[in-house]
Amino acid sequence: MSYKKIGITGANGHVGATLARLLIAEGFLIRALIHEKSNALSTLPLEIVQGDLFDIHSLDDFCRGLDAVVHSAGLIGIESKEAKKTLKINVEGTRNVVNACLKAKVKKMVQVSSIQAFKDRRGVLMDENATKADETGDPYSYSKSLGEIEVRNAMEQGLQVSIVNPTAIIGPNDFNPGAQSQAILKIVHRSVPALIKASFDWVDVRDVAKGILGALLYGENGNNYILSGHWRSFKEIANAIALWSGNKPISIYLPLGVAAFGAEFLEIWAKLLGKTPLLSREAMQYVRNTPKEISHQKAEECFAFKARPFSETLADTLLWMQGQNWI
Repeated sequence: MSYKKIGITGANGHVGATLARLLIAEGFLIRALIHEKSNALSTLPLEIVQGDLFDIHSLDDFCRGLDAVVHSAGLIGIESKEAKKTLKINVEGTRNVVNACLKAKVKKMVQVSSIQAFKDRRGVLMDENATKADETGDPYSYSKSLGEIEVRNAMEQGLQVSIVNPTAIIGPNDFNPGAQSQAILKIVHRSVPALIKASFDWVDVRDVAKGILGALLYGENGNNYILSGHWRSFKEIANAIALWSGNKPISIYLPLGVAAFGAEFLEIWAKLLGKTPLLSREAMQYVRNTPKEISHQKAEECFAFKARPFSETLADTLLWMQGQNWI
């Protein structure tokens, strides 16, 4: 099935802005749903619709005449205090986008979910057959699992859907720095006295964008596609950044147990000051549960997904940040 005009929700975010650049380069016509800022898209030849996930009229305007929609808007809220807002945006907001797609007779929708939508964690190879997150997990993981249900419900009404599940996303084009970009900047500027002994699977945002395009063009109806990259520790990343910048590397690394213990006191202190804690107990649990072995074989077989070398991703990210005069 061919598509010409594609809409992107969350288009001003890291994934959305990178995807917009790729799709424009590939010759697609792009319409972006923008809630507040559009700074990441200011130089791009695309159509902008002002609105949000709860303004039904704006969603109708956004979807009208589109061949396909990529739903990348969402909220990454892993703490319990963010549960209500996270569930509202990632579940109810997704339902509203799905309904607008059905109303406008959009041919296909690709949902940008997350590896956290899966519950199975450490000790086993994670693939698309893993158990989905439930209410026992953090709000974000549970919301992403429920959001996938909303998308699949639309299949019964004729909407073609594919779902991508990226791991921790890193890379250039993060004009409004998210958690991963903020972490890199803090390491570069040595604004944190210590890091935790933890690792993640990191995937380049440009590879995620290619994976989304692959799922759009070749993804099978109702299927999930994990988009994973490379397993790297904070220490490996910090040492690579120090080598790139010429700064002295961070030398203090806290075990997860120690960091989790300290997080409880940081939460109390931050609450008294009315600030956001540097660490939280939920964040420690999030890190602890992240699996090491994550397969993207299904995406590779379906649409030739490939993760570029991590060294290339990190170098390009630092150079892009340098170009923004952030470092």
